[in-house]
Order: sequence, then C-alpha cells, then structure tokens
Amino acid sequence: MAGDGGGDRLEWLDGLRGLAALAVALFWHYVHFVDPYQDSSLTIASAPGAGLPGIGALYRHGYLAVDLFFLLSGLVFHHVYAARIAAGRIGFGTFLALRLTRLYPAHLAGFGATAALIALAGGLGVTGAGGAAGFLGNLVLVNDGTAFNHPSWSLTVEMALYGLFFLAMRTAGPALAPPVMILAGIWIFLKTDLFILTGFARGLIGFFLAVGAAEAVRCLRSGARPSPVLLVGLAATLPFCWWIKTFAFDLVALAGIGAIAALAPLRRLASAAPLRGLGAISLAVYMVHLPIQLGLIWLWQGIGSVPPADRVWFWALYAGSVLAIATVFHRTCEVPLREALRRRLLAGRRSDGGPAPVSVAAVPAPSLPRGRAAEG
Repeated sequence: MAGDGGGDRLEWLDGLRGLAALAVALFWHYVHFVDPYQDSSLTIASAPGAGLPGIGALYRHGYLAVDLFFLLSGLVFHHVYAARIAAGRIGFGTFLALRLTRLYPAHLAGFGATAALIALAGGLGVTGAGGAAGFLGNLVLVNDGTAFNHPSWSLTVEMALYGLFFLAMRTAGPALAPPVMILAGIWIFLKTDLFILTGFARGLIGFFLAVGAAEAVRCLRSGARPSPVLLVGLAATLPFCWWIKTFAFDLVALAGIGAIAALAPLRRLASAAPLRGLGAISLAVYMVHLPIQLGLIWLWQGIGSVPPADRVWFWALYAGSVLAIATVFHRTCEVPLREALRRRLLAGRRSDGGPAPVSVAAVPAPSLPRGRAAEG
C-alpha cells in the first residue's frame, strides 16, 4: 500500500495475502448465509461450487487461511524488523504506532458497520456476544472470538504477537526466540480448548515458524552458520506440527512460499499487478465482509425471505460487493486515515527505516457460532 513499502516490501507476498483474504471472506464464511444461522433449509454443501474438489475444500477448510496469514506476517516481520529491533534501531513506541495505524482503520470500519447494522436490524443470526463489555472489547481490539464483530479476534492475536516479537527480538534475538515461542505455542495448544487461546497458539507457532525459517535462510544466503539452537529447536517441533492438521498446513505452506521465493517465474506471477492490488485491499476485505453479509441478510429479510445462497448469481453479487466496497474503503478511508495517524503519532520519533510494509496478518478466520469455532 502507499507509504508502507519502501525498499523493504516483499511484493511477491501480496498476492498470497489477497488470496487468503478471499478464502476466508468468500468461502469459509459463506456459512453465515446458510443453515443454521438463517433458519434456512440450505447447507454449505449446496453452496455454489461446493461439489468441486478445490472449491469444496475452500468452503470446508478456508479457516486455514488464517494460519497462512500468520506465516506471512512472520516472514515480513523478520525481513523488516528483526535486525532493527535486535540492534535497538527502532523503539517500541514507533513499532507499536506503525502496527496500530496499520490495523485500526479497517478494524474500526468493520466494527462500526457491524454495530450499526445490529442496532438497526437486530442480531441477524450471525452475531456473537454483545453488551457493553463486548462493545468496548471490540473497540480496543480485545476480542476472544465470541463478540459480535468476531472477525477481529485475529487482530487481537496479531497485536499480542507484535508485542512478543518485539520483546523476543530485543532480548533473545532471531536465532533463539523462534524455538522458545514455538514450544510455548505447542504447550498452550495442548493445555486448553478455549478458542482464543488455541488461536493464540496457532499464531505463535505459525508466526515464529516463519521467523525461524527466514532466519535460517538469511544465514545460509549470507554465508553465516545458522545457530545450532535454531536448527535443533525447529527440528524438534516438526513431529508435532506434522501430527496436527493445522500445523501440517503451516509446513506445507512454508515449503510452497519457499518455492515461490526461489523461482523467479513464480515470484513474477505472485507480483502481478492484479494480485498486488488484491493484497492491498486484503485487510479491508477481511474487516468489511461480515457487515456486507449482514446487510444482504437484512435486505432479504425485508422481503420476508432468506438469501438464495445456493445460487451462483447470489455468490457473485456477494463477492462483487465485497471487492467493490473494500476497494473504495481502502482508497478513500483506510490509506488516508492510516497516513494521517502516522503523521500525528510518529512526529518527532526517530526510526531507521520509516514506515514498515503492511502486515500480512489479519485475516484469519474468525470463530463462528454453533460449532465451527474449534476450527476457525
């Protein structure tokens, strides 16, 4: 996005971020339109294209896009921040301001639109816990996945990861921190079934797997010897990661990202303008898709019906609405507001490299009511 990249930007990751956002918004969360959420006779099996192998997998397993976002975030943060933080060349205040201004404009739009629709039309069937606590928690990016604007749970995890990353790079460095954080994530994952904690564990494991892999590659490319602690620590986590489906996906996705990084034709493909454009609006897609769903549900309820979610034309209407509204919001609100906030918050602060590239996180699939939170 404008003003976020500079020479540090990894443009070939943008397309992956954009595709991950679509996997969540257009497929995994399409369930919001169907039974049991809207008292509809439809099920996700009747969604457009659900019988096709690739499309069906997106409807059933699109929540894994959240883990792809955590991986991409780890790669970007290692590339942009690890050395700067370890060397003390960027302070926590500057780092935090950059991250908050990246996430908050889109979060505020999704939060505000969802709250307005709930106030206007009632619960609409897909919202979570409300009340003053839920409202205030959402407003300040504290969301356990059960609040009414449940997509922002992943932003809560992201902010926690940002703080831990800064602390880990400043104290332990990029060689020691990844194994420690991954093992902490494994311990949390095995000890709890609480959604927000398992989501946080997913974030820790995916994010720091990527940080560790990026550090090992950096050492090899520079001719340095990778830390034995890093290599042994990463190797020790592999059996667990392969055992659990979500983390096995992390390993496969990391291998795929490595192939893209190594092969120039794949990098050029991933850096194509349409994919970069999609990546630019990815956070907007993620944060506005729920209120767009609520708006469409409200419109159909107004005529005494339910959305015809099994029709291809309705899926196309929804997808087009998400892309169009996200694009307009990104250009007219998200970027200008982010830049204005950065000018205000970063005035007088010293940083070695200026604004950092956009985080690729954010998007992970939110918890869903009635039974899908364990996967989401």
